[in-house]
Amino acid sequence: MKISPRTVPGSLCSQNRGSADWSWQSMLAYGCRSLVVVLDPRTLQVVQAVDHQTGFVHKVKWSPQSSTHTLGDPYTLRLAAADTTGRIIVWDINQAAPRAEFSDSSKSVVDMSWLGSQVCCACYFAFNVWLVSSSTSEYSAFIAIY
Repeated sequence: MKISPRTVPGSLCSQNRGSADWSWQSMLAYGCRSLVVVLDPRTLQVVQAVDHQTGFVHKVKWSPQSSTHTLGDPYTLRLAAADTTGRIIVWDINQAAPRAEFSDSSKSVVDMSWLGSQVCCACYFAFNVWLVSSSTSEYSAFIAIY
């Protein structure tokens, strides 16, 4: 089997390091300067690109999907993207539209994780949990990290 190299589209910078995530649908999302690019890795076709518009995209994380969907809870591709200024936007990738936005006073995001319908992010010396539907910080506590 011969494997041929392929080039992923986009002009990256050092601030985009670590900003890639695979979805359970086999899609790749990555930060490309201030853009979030969603790519089909089998064809290397760009499926969607959304402009984060603030700082460089630093982290991206796909939302896990439930196996059941109704008219009131339709299937969506949700992706959380954080930039270097600490701003987090939850995107509806199907519509290329922001669904929620969060910020924690210009602290750079260390990591993010989804907990059901909530986005968790760990910022420098702080841990915040945000409800995606309300865009309000439900819990904020300082954690000593050494």
